Amino acid sequence: MDAWFVDEFNSANPGDDLQKALATANVFIPLGIGFDSLLGGVIPMLASDLPAAVEGMSIYSANIMLMMIVVAIQIVLKSLLVEERSFKRQMAEGSGLKALPVVLSDAISHGIKDRFTFVMLLSSAFMGFGLLSVELLWQPRAQMLIADLTQTWAFGALAAGYFAALSVGNLLASCGSALLGRSLLRSLTWIRSLSGTVLVVLSWQSGLLGFAILYLFLYAVFGLANSPHASVFNDHIPKQRRSTLMSFESLMVQAGGLVGSLTIGWLAESSGINAAWTAAGIVLAAFSTTYGHL
Repeated sequence: MDAWFVDEFNSANPGDDLQKALATANVFIPLGIGFDSLLGGVIPMLASDLPAAVEGMSIYSANIMLMMIVVAIQIVLKSLLVEERSFKRQMAEGSGLKALPVVLSDAISHGIKDRFTFVMLLSSAFMGFGLLSVELLWQPRAQMLIADLTQTWAFGALAAGYFAALSVGNLLASCGSALLGRSLLRSLTWIRSLSGTVLVVLSWQSGLLGFAILYLFLYAVFGLANSPHASVFNDHIPKQRRSTLMSFESLMVQAGGLVGSLTIGWLAESSGINAAWTAAGIVLAAFSTTYGHL
Protein backbone atom coordinates (compact mmCIF):
# COMPACT_ATOMS: atom_id res chain seq x y z
CA MET A 1 0.00 0.00 0.00
CA ASP A 2 2.86 2.38 0.83
CA ALA A 3 4.53 1.60 -2.49
CA TRP A 4 1.26 2.23 -4.34
CA PHE A 5 0.86 5.59 -2.57
CA VAL A 6 4.36 6.72 -3.56
CA ASP A 7 3.94 5.65 -7.20
CA GLU A 8 0.51 7.24 -7.56
CA PHE A 9 1.66 10.47 -5.92
CA ASN A 10 4.69 10.73 -8.18
CA SER A 11 2.56 9.97 -11.22
CA ALA A 12 -0.16 12.48 -10.36
CA ASN A 13 2.14 15.16 -8.95
CA PRO A 14 5.47 15.03 -10.80
CA GLY A 15 8.06 17.21 -9.12
CA ASP A 16 5.99 17.81 -5.98
CA ASP A 17 7.30 17.34 -2.44
CA LEU A 18 7.00 13.61 -1.63
CA GLN A 19 8.36 14.14 1.87
CA LYS A 20 5.55 16.53 2.77
CA ALA A 21 2.92 14.17 1.34
CA LEU A 22 4.30 11.22 3.33
CA ALA A 23 4.46 13.31 6.51
CA THR A 24 0.84 14.43 6.06
CA ALA A 25 -0.35 10.86 5.54
CA ASN A 26 1.64 9.67 8.55
CA VAL A 27 -0.08 12.20 10.81
CA PHE A 28 -3.32 10.24 10.56
CA ILE A 29 -2.01 6.67 10.78
CA PRO A 30 -0.83 6.85 14.45
CA LEU A 31 -3.96 8.79 15.38
CA GLY A 32 -6.09 6.02 13.90
CA ILE A 33 -4.13 3.33 15.74
CA GLY A 34 -4.31 5.29 19.00
CA PHE A 35 -8.07 5.80 18.67
CA ASP A 36 -8.57 2.11 17.92
CA SER A 37 -6.46 1.17 20.95
CA LEU A 38 -8.65 3.29 23.20
CA LEU A 39 -11.80 1.93 21.56
CA GLY A 40 -10.51 -1.62 22.01
CA GLY A 41 -10.23 -0.98 25.74
CA VAL A 42 -13.72 0.49 26.04
CA ILE A 43 -15.66 -2.11 24.02
CA PRO A 44 -15.17 -5.03 26.50
CA MET A 45 -16.64 -2.85 29.25
CA LEU A 46 -19.66 -2.02 27.09
CA ALA A 47 -20.06 -5.70 26.12
CA SER A 48 -20.09 -7.01 29.69
CA ASP A 49 -23.55 -8.60 29.16
CA LEU A 50 -22.54 -10.38 25.94
CA PRO A 51 -21.35 -13.67 27.55
CA ALA A 52 -24.68 -14.10 29.32
CA ALA A 53 -26.70 -13.23 26.23
CA VAL A 54 -24.84 -15.38 23.68
CA GLU A 55 -23.40 -18.80 24.52
CA GLY A 56 -19.71 -19.18 23.76
CA MET A 57 -19.05 -15.45 23.67
CA SER A 58 -16.73 -13.50 25.95
CA ILE A 59 -16.46 -9.76 26.59
CA TYR A 60 -13.67 -9.68 23.99
CA SER A 61 -15.78 -11.27 21.24
CA ALA A 62 -17.20 -7.85 20.36
CA ASN A 63 -13.66 -6.63 19.59
CA ILE A 64 -13.12 -9.54 17.20
CA MET A 65 -16.46 -9.02 15.47
CA LEU A 66 -15.80 -5.31 15.03
CA MET A 67 -12.33 -6.04 13.67
CA MET A 68 -13.83 -8.45 11.09
CA ILE A 69 -16.32 -5.78 10.00
CA VAL A 70 -13.62 -3.12 9.67
CA VAL A 71 -11.36 -5.49 7.69
CA ALA A 72 -14.25 -6.28 5.34
CA ILE A 73 -14.90 -2.56 4.83
CA GLN A 74 -11.18 -2.02 4.18
CA ILE A 75 -11.14 -4.77 1.52
CA VAL A 76 -14.18 -3.26 -0.22
CA LEU A 77 -12.69 0.26 -0.14
CA LYS A 78 -9.36 -0.96 -1.53
CA SER A 79 -11.08 -2.82 -4.36
CA LEU A 80 -13.07 0.28 -5.26
CA LEU A 81 -10.50 3.03 -4.73
CA VAL A 82 -7.11 1.46 -5.42
CA GLU A 83 -6.35 1.00 -9.11
CA GLU A 84 -3.06 -0.65 -9.98
CA ARG A 85 -1.94 1.32 -13.03
CA SER A 86 1.81 1.44 -12.51
CA PHE A 87 2.61 -2.20 -13.12
CA LYS A 88 0.18 -3.39 -15.78
CA ARG A 89 2.99 -3.91 -18.25
CA GLN A 90 5.13 -5.85 -15.79
CA MET A 91 2.14 -7.93 -14.70
CA ALA A 92 1.62 -8.93 -18.30
CA GLU A 93 5.23 -10.08 -18.51
CA GLY A 94 5.12 -12.15 -15.35
CA SER A 95 3.22 -12.20 -12.12
CA GLY A 96 1.93 -14.44 -9.38
CA LEU A 97 3.74 -16.97 -7.23
CA LYS A 98 5.92 -18.19 -10.11
CA ALA A 99 7.55 -14.78 -10.37
CA LEU A 100 7.95 -14.35 -6.60
CA PRO A 101 11.41 -15.99 -6.19
CA VAL A 102 12.85 -13.92 -9.04
CA VAL A 103 11.30 -10.69 -7.72
CA LEU A 104 12.58 -11.31 -4.18
CA SER A 105 16.11 -12.29 -5.18
CA ASP A 106 16.38 -9.37 -7.59
CA ALA A 107 15.22 -6.82 -4.99
CA ILE A 108 17.38 -8.22 -2.18
CA SER A 109 20.40 -8.36 -4.49
CA HIS A 110 19.85 -4.72 -5.40
CA GLY A 111 19.46 -3.78 -1.73
CA ILE A 112 22.80 -5.35 -0.87
CA LYS A 113 24.82 -4.37 -3.94
CA ASP A 114 23.60 -0.79 -4.32
CA ARG A 115 25.58 1.23 -1.79
CA PHE A 116 22.97 3.96 -1.26
CA THR A 117 20.15 1.47 -0.70
CA PHE A 118 22.30 -0.69 1.58
CA VAL A 119 23.22 2.26 3.81
CA MET A 120 19.56 3.29 4.05
CA LEU A 121 18.61 -0.28 5.00
CA LEU A 122 21.40 -0.34 7.57
CA SER A 123 20.17 2.91 9.11
CA SER A 124 16.67 1.37 9.35
CA ALA A 125 18.11 -1.60 11.22
CA PHE A 126 19.75 0.67 13.79
CA MET A 127 16.50 2.61 14.07
CA GLY A 128 14.72 -0.65 14.87
CA PHE A 129 17.42 -1.40 17.45
CA GLY A 130 16.76 1.86 19.29
CA LEU A 131 12.98 1.85 18.91
CA LEU A 132 12.44 -1.70 20.15
CA SER A 133 14.74 -1.14 23.12
CA VAL A 134 12.39 1.64 24.26
CA GLU A 135 9.20 -0.32 23.57
CA LEU A 136 10.59 -3.31 25.46
CA LEU A 137 11.40 -1.46 28.67
CA TRP A 138 9.24 1.65 28.99
CA GLN A 139 6.56 -0.04 31.12
CA PRO A 140 8.98 -1.56 33.66
CA ARG A 141 10.80 1.78 33.84
CA ALA A 142 7.56 3.73 34.33
CA GLN A 143 6.49 1.24 36.99
CA MET A 144 9.62 2.07 38.97
CA LEU A 145 8.67 5.77 38.92
CA ILE A 146 4.97 5.48 39.80
CA ALA A 147 4.50 5.77 43.55
CA ASP A 148 1.00 4.25 43.57
CA LEU A 149 0.79 1.32 41.14
CA THR A 150 -3.01 1.35 41.36
CA GLN A 151 -2.90 4.55 39.30
CA THR A 152 -2.94 2.63 36.03
CA TRP A 153 -4.17 5.70 34.15
CA ALA A 154 -0.53 6.76 33.84
CA PHE A 155 0.25 3.72 31.69
CA GLY A 156 -2.81 4.40 29.53
CA ALA A 157 -1.87 8.06 29.14
CA LEU A 158 1.69 7.20 28.09
CA ALA A 159 0.46 4.54 25.66
CA ALA A 160 -2.02 6.93 24.05
CA GLY A 161 0.58 9.72 24.11
CA TYR A 162 2.94 7.47 22.15
CA PHE A 163 0.66 7.62 19.09
CA ALA A 164 -0.13 11.30 19.57
CA ALA A 165 3.58 12.15 19.77
CA LEU A 166 4.28 10.26 16.53
CA SER A 167 1.53 12.27 14.84
CA VAL A 168 2.95 15.53 16.19
CA GLY A 169 6.38 14.60 14.85
CA ASN A 170 4.94 13.90 11.40
CA LEU A 171 2.94 17.13 11.55
CA LEU A 172 6.12 19.07 12.30
CA ALA A 173 7.82 17.31 9.39
CA SER A 174 4.94 18.30 7.11
CA CYS A 175 4.92 21.93 8.25
CA GLY A 176 8.70 22.17 8.10
CA SER A 177 9.12 20.29 4.82
CA ALA A 178 10.68 23.31 3.10
CA LEU A 179 13.34 23.58 5.82
CA LEU A 180 14.00 19.83 5.97
CA GLY A 181 14.05 19.57 2.18
CA ARG A 182 17.14 21.77 1.85
CA SER A 183 19.19 18.74 2.80
CA LEU A 184 17.17 15.70 3.89
CA LEU A 185 20.23 13.58 4.60
CA ARG A 186 21.78 16.25 6.82
CA SER A 187 18.44 16.73 8.58
CA LEU A 188 18.17 12.98 9.14
CA THR A 189 21.65 12.89 10.65
CA TRP A 190 20.74 15.57 13.18
CA ILE A 191 17.30 14.10 13.95
CA ARG A 192 18.60 10.57 14.52
CA SER A 193 21.43 11.95 16.63
CA LEU A 194 18.89 13.93 18.67
CA SER A 195 16.80 10.80 19.25
CA GLY A 196 19.82 8.97 20.65
CA THR A 197 20.69 11.92 22.91
CA VAL A 198 17.11 12.17 24.21
CA LEU A 199 17.11 8.43 24.95
CA VAL A 200 20.28 8.78 27.04
CA VAL A 201 18.78 11.67 29.01
CA LEU A 202 15.49 9.76 29.37
CA SER A 203 17.28 6.76 30.84
CA TRP A 204 18.42 8.75 33.88
CA GLN A 205 15.14 10.43 34.78
CA SER A 206 14.13 9.84 38.40
CA GLY A 207 10.68 11.46 38.33
CA LEU A 208 7.54 10.43 36.46
CA LEU A 209 6.86 13.90 35.02
CA GLY A 210 10.32 14.28 33.51
CA PHE A 211 10.17 10.72 32.23
CA ALA A 212 6.77 11.27 30.58
CA ILE A 213 7.81 14.53 28.90
CA LEU A 214 11.02 13.08 27.47
CA TYR A 215 9.35 9.79 26.51
CA LEU A 216 6.73 11.63 24.44
CA PHE A 217 9.35 14.01 23.02
CA LEU A 218 11.44 11.00 21.95
CA TYR A 219 8.55 9.58 19.93
CA ALA A 220 7.88 12.98 18.40
CA VAL A 221 11.51 12.96 17.22
CA PHE A 222 11.02 9.44 15.83
CA GLY A 223 7.95 10.71 13.95
CA LEU A 224 9.88 13.72 12.67
CA ALA A 225 12.40 11.42 10.97
CA ASN A 226 9.88 9.06 9.32
CA SER A 227 8.94 11.01 6.20
CA PRO A 228 12.41 12.40 5.36
CA HIS A 229 13.85 8.90 5.53
CA ALA A 230 11.01 7.42 3.45
CA SER A 231 11.28 10.23 0.90
CA VAL A 232 15.04 9.76 0.40
CA PHE A 233 14.63 5.98 0.22
CA ASN A 234 11.77 6.09 -2.31
CA ASP A 235 13.44 8.72 -4.46
CA HIS A 236 16.43 6.45 -4.94
CA ILE A 237 15.07 2.92 -5.33
CA PRO A 238 13.81 1.71 -8.74
CA LYS A 239 10.06 1.93 -9.21
CA GLN A 240 9.69 -1.71 -10.26
CA ARG A 241 11.42 -2.87 -7.07
CA ARG A 242 9.76 -0.42 -4.69
CA SER A 243 7.24 -2.73 -3.04
CA THR A 244 9.73 -5.55 -2.41
CA LEU A 245 12.47 -3.21 -1.18
CA MET A 246 10.06 -1.48 1.20
CA SER A 247 9.14 -4.90 2.59
CA PHE A 248 12.86 -5.71 2.85
CA GLU A 249 13.40 -2.46 4.75
CA SER A 250 10.61 -3.39 7.17
CA LEU A 251 12.36 -6.73 7.69
CA MET A 252 15.60 -4.87 8.47
CA VAL A 253 13.79 -2.76 11.08
CA GLN A 254 12.41 -5.93 12.69
CA ALA A 255 15.84 -7.59 12.56
CA GLY A 256 17.39 -4.58 14.27
CA GLY A 257 14.59 -4.67 16.81
CA LEU A 258 15.21 -8.35 17.48
CA VAL A 259 18.90 -7.72 18.11
CA GLY A 260 17.97 -4.75 20.30
CA SER A 261 15.45 -6.78 22.29
CA LEU A 262 17.97 -9.53 22.97
CA THR A 263 21.04 -7.40 23.74
CA ILE A 264 19.31 -4.51 25.52
CA GLY A 265 17.06 -6.94 27.41
CA TRP A 266 20.13 -8.81 28.63
CA LEU A 267 21.91 -5.58 29.55
CA ALA A 268 18.83 -4.32 31.44
CA GLU A 269 18.70 -7.52 33.45
CA SER A 270 22.39 -7.50 34.27
CA SER A 271 23.07 -3.77 34.69
CA GLY A 272 19.68 -2.06 34.91
CA ILE A 273 17.40 -0.20 32.52
CA ASN A 274 19.38 3.02 32.93
CA ALA A 275 22.54 1.42 31.56
CA ALA A 276 20.62 -0.44 28.83
CA TRP A 277 18.94 2.69 27.49
CA THR A 278 22.18 4.64 27.73
CA ALA A 279 23.87 2.02 25.55
CA ALA A 280 20.95 2.02 23.10
CA GLY A 281 21.00 5.84 22.91
CA ILE A 282 24.74 5.90 22.22
CA VAL A 283 24.33 3.31 19.44
CA LEU A 284 21.43 5.25 17.93
CA ALA A 285 23.31 8.55 18.02
CA ALA A 286 26.59 7.06 16.79
CA PHE A 287 25.05 5.34 13.80
CA SER A 288 23.09 8.44 12.78
CA THR A 289 26.29 9.19 10.89
CA THR A 290 25.41 6.45 8.37
CA TYR A 291 23.49 9.13 6.45
CA GLY A 292 26.71 11.08 6.12
CA HIS A 293 28.14 8.32 3.93
CA LEU A 294 25.54 8.91 1.21
